[in-house]
Amino acid sequence: MRFFLSERDPAQLLHYGDEVQVTPLNSCCLIVVAYDSGDVYAQHCAGSDLSNLNNLFFRSDALEAIMVSGPESEYQVNQAHQFQLHPRIRSAVLHYYAYNWENYPMPVVKVESTGKLTLESEKSYHLVCY
Repeated sequence: MRFFLSERDPAQLLHYGDEVQVTPLNSCCLIVVAYDSGDVYAQHCAGSDLSNLNNLFFRSDALEAIMVSGPESEYQVNQAHQFQLHPRIRSAVLHYYAYNWENYPMPVVKVESTGKLTLESEKSYHLVCY
């Protein structure tokens, strides 16, 4: 099933095979986190302000997280750092992708049957090293 999230929507619980899609990203980002328990949550974080994220995203059993933003900026990189360094999610592997061009696509993240998270159209993004 494909879910469409706006920045006004609460965190969405996803299941294997589900896809989450968001409106084009300007200063916002899509954050999807997979947990050891099998839970996967997604939220479109308005303004990339992590204080807007539901507490569900900060659980110690987090395994993997994907953060997708528009073009890379110092502000976005700082938000990725803040997310990764949160004491309750530190052990998770964070993949931060930034879009390569000015016209932002609608990013889609899929929950694979293995529980792994994948970014659709990954060639349109680059993995940010920070």
